[in-house]
Amino acid sequence: MVFPGPRVVIFVDGCFWHGCGKCHDFKKDCNSWWQEKIFGNRMRDNRRRRRLRKLGWHVWRVWEHDLRQSVKFEKTIARLSKMLRALMGEDW
Repeated sequence: MVFPGPRVVIFVDGCFWHGCGKCHDFKKDCNSWWQEKIFGNRMRDNRRRRRLRKLGWHVWRVWEHDLRQSVKFEKTIARLSKMLRALMGEDW
């Protein structure tokens, strides 16, 4: 999601594809091809995040597992809303 006014980008990353450490033990769960693929995804994510920050963007990451359960979903949305209001002002 992109909010150009306050220069905020929010990535919603899938736990498997982006190598979430909470959901998988990739060295145990995946063969070497998948390990290399996921490692490449993580390196690309890091490069993009650094580049966007260098350009003055606020970069936030939300993991898939934070959106699965309704309680976690509500907390995640409340946290993101609070951060956006802080950047944009209460009138937003």
